[in-house]
Amino acid sequence: MADRVYYISVDELHEAARKVHTELGEGLSEAVYQKALAHELRTRGWRVETEVVIPIHYQKAYVGFVRADLVVNECTVVEVKVVANITKAHMDQLTGYMRWLPTDRVLPGPPPEGVKGTVVNFGGAAVSSIGAVTEEEAAADVEEHGAAAEVGAKSDAENVQAIINDYAMDEAAVAHGLATKRARVEKLTTVGGRRVMAEALAGVLSSCPGSMNISWSVNDQASLALAWEKALSNDITHEVHDAFESAINRAEGADE
Repeated sequence: MADRVYYISVDELHEAARKVHTELGEGLSEAVYQKALAHELRTRGWRVETEVVIPIHYQKAYVGFVRADLVVNECTVVEVKVVANITKAHMDQLTGYMRWLPTDRVLPGPPPEGVKGTVVNFGGAAVSSIGAVTEEEAAADVEEHGAAAEVGAKSDAENVQAIINDYAMDEAAVAHGLATKRARVEKLTTVGGRRVMAEALAGVLSSCPGSMNISWSVNDQASLALAWEKALSNDITHEVHDAFESAINRAEGADE
């Protein structure tokens, strides 16, 4: 009987994603790319689950759940994005999902190197993929190579962080980005376009933990734009930004 293959490499994920991106092109939603990537990976012989519910517990009490876009072979989390750049917030989201993904369901036993993960971004003209450095990987290097390897393991993590930092926007860029998004909403001239944005915003706020004191009118571009700006400025995981990009593209299409 062949040995159990636990992990898919970042390179193979990237190759599969690049094929999907080449065939489908730019400008589609995360959901479309996610389903296409899942299909492509399955044709390559990988077991792929989609929208995997991951329960979260605090002091043994269930406090909620998150959904991983894809889980490959029960132990590699794949998050699909359609954004300008992969940011630290995206990587933090991924590592959180990796930390909480149950491994007791993996047969014939827990994965030897813990849960791994990759963020795959279909935004822009080319696909980008960044894998997370796991605690198990760093610990294994230390055990195998000693203290010198510990420095090397930290260096690997720092290299990944450096890549993320290159993508991260400074405060001025963030402010400019928010102003640009607000301006796009303010330019919507039809009720149909504004309704798309209002419905998307209502969906975003209903899924946010806690509540934001935000109000708007579908008949007033300025109030709707300000409401979106407040929601975007409170976003931590970039899910609101992703929802905005999807909605505004549809709204601008309805506005033409």
